[in-house]
Amino acid sequence: MKKELKKWTIDYHKDTDTLFVSRNPIPMGARLLQVNDGYACYVTKNGEIVGIMIEYFTMESKTKIKEFKDFLHK
Repeated sequence: MKKELKKWTIDYHKDTDTLFVSRNPIPMGARLLQVNDGYACYVTKNGEIVGIMIEYFTMESKTKIKEFKDFLHK
């Protein structure tokens, strides 16, 4: 499943239960940095976040959504 949001893509991989939300395309040179066990961010060399990855998205959706909201508000 893919959905476009003003040059951002939401992409869910059912086989790995992973949700990706990122610019489309992810800029060259962006690196995937692990935030914790379930989250990672694509970050440019200028420090701009251009994508996120959430693992085990549906398995722990209520917990993940709360954690994600807390992460965004830090």
